[in-house]
Amino acid sequence: MISSVLLALAGFLAGVIDSIAGGGGLITLPSLMLVLGAGPLAVGSNKIPGLLAAVSALVVYWRAGHLWIKTGLAFSAALFLGAWAGSQASPHLPSEAFKLLLLISVPLVLAVVFSRPLWMRRVEAHQNHSDVLSRSATIRLGVLGLGVGFYDGAWGPGGGTFMFLALLFGAKIPLLPAIATAKLANSSSAGASLINYWRQGLVSPVEGVSVAVGSILGAALGARLARHSAEKVVRPALVVISVLLLLRVFSGS
Repeated sequence: MISSVLLALAGFLAGVIDSIAGGGGLITLPSLMLVLGAGPLAVGSNKIPGLLAAVSALVVYWRAGHLWIKTGLAFSAALFLGAWAGSQASPHLPSEAFKLLLLISVPLVLAVVFSRPLWMRRVEAHQNHSDVLSRSATIRLGVLGLGVGFYDGAWGPGGGTFMFLALLFGAKIPLLPAIATAKLANSSSAGASLINYWRQGLVSPVEGVSVAVGSILGAALGARLARHSAEKVVRPALVVISVLLLLRVFSGS
């Protein structure tokens, strides 16, 4: 009971931060690792909040008319295959590999989050404004989808951001369609991963749902705070919290 409450609080904090600056997976996955251990069970359980968050955001952007259906379905198909392969490979990794992945992904995702103002200024340069991509862009997006999908299925933190960047720079899609289409792709990847982890008995529903409930509530608050320049506070907070969780995971080994 206590662990479920703490996971919900971690999810709430992650939801607030993720909706403003991104990187919420750096909080949810280490939190689950502290409760479930460093291994595929934590990764699989983290797909529950990942899927619900992606679908919730997808509905919002779809209703606003920003979703590119053709591009999204093609990218999602590649991600589905990559995520299925990644979630199939993850259970065969030794437990120490998950700690190594955490050690690598924390600075990587933080670097992406902090560089956001830089690449946001470049998004309108040479953008494609049609939902019909060239053959080369389609191939490029398919390759990126397989790679990002494998990462998201096997591990996860930052996967949604990498999908967004693949669409933004790999296919040169404008900002809002890239964000919306990434949510469709993220839903596909998280769904494929969750099914595969569940099929292998590597999902703990109570813990996963606890994080998910907190994340949804936190995202609702974060959406309101985003209007008040909260990113200046949230990004340093993400660094502090993720580093503390990283230290806690390693100290518990």
